[in-house]
Amino acid sequence: MKRKKSVAYEDDLIESLRKNPEEAAAYLSAALEDGDPGVFFLALKDCIKAFGGMAGIARKTGLAREALYRSLSKTGNPESKTSTP
Repeated sequence: MKRKKSVAYEDDLIESLRKNPEEAAAYLSAALEDGDPGVFFLALKDCIKAFGGMAGIARKTGLAREALYRSLSKTGNPESKTSTP
């Protein structure tokens, strides 16, 4: 069974971001410079996947996973202070 090219690209992107945190930072910076919040949040989603998902990010940052989900939801406010566990 052949995989869709877009899925293969996403897998390759996630693996590349996982292997190179500097690339992940540059990816986020470029997305932020675009000026479209949707572009930035898509890049952020890719980076979250690359670094262990929300649970992995929560462990690495010391923030509560639930707080991260709330902050990054469509109705959330990622600029507000995110509480620690």
